[in-house]
Amino acid sequence: MPYAYYTVLRGKEKIGYVHGVNQKGMFGGIQIILATDLDGKILSFYYQKLSSPESKLFKKKEFTNKFQGLTLEDFYNSVSDKKNNPLADIQNPSKNSLDDFKATLRGIKKNLILLDEFYLNNKYDSFLPKNQ
Repeated sequence: MPYAYYTVLRGKEKIGYVHGVNQKGMFGGIQIILATDLDGKILSFYYQKLSSPESKLFKKKEFTNKFQGLTLEDFYNSVSDKKNNPLADIQNPSKNSLDDFKATLRGIKKNLILLDEFYLNNKYDSFLPKNQ
């Protein structure tokens, strides 16, 4: 599957990347777009497509802003370090769409893994949990 990455420039200086992924959700496909800095830190996240009846809750800035500053390391550490898990503070914003919440987390992680593979030279591989 081809992936499109967009380089974000300030003048001629490269300052980040924008990339989207598709993820299967409870009510159909979800399209997740991330903007990251050059190190893979999330600057912004939004849904280009989300068919959940509770999509307004997912799209609120109070939810999407919770991902700002996270990296692939945080997603990997959420598996191995339950005490210092930055994802633990991110709760499902919906009442009846747990599957879409889980799909969102998978989609963001997938997006960061692809960025790491294609642009960051596997920078975050050393943080992979040993038991996986």
